[in-house]
Amino acid sequence: MAKKTSKKINQQTFEVALKQVEATVDKLENQDLGLEEALDAYEAGIQALKFCQLQLQAAQQRIAKLSGFDADGNPLTEPLEDRPTLPESETEDWDAMDPF
Repeated sequence: MAKKTSKKINQQTFEVALKQVEATVDKLENQDLGLEEALDAYEAGIQALKFCQLQLQAAQQRIAKLSGFDADGNPLTEPLEDRPTLPESETEDWDAMDPF
């Protein structure tokens, strides 16, 4: 099986990672996979799911900062920190997690 263009998972969007999770679930539920192939697909889905969870956490933090108000009703503004990414130990080639 030929590899596609290599991309790091932390360079993907939430939507791409969510589609990866959905595709992995579909593959695990609807295809007759061998044990190793099923475990590889499951691992890929978990990595994509972790990425989605981190993106959702970052969005929640941004919303919390943006919706804060001071005693006078003025919006609180703070510089937003860098967005969280997966630790390097969990960052793999996106294509390595492609269940197709």
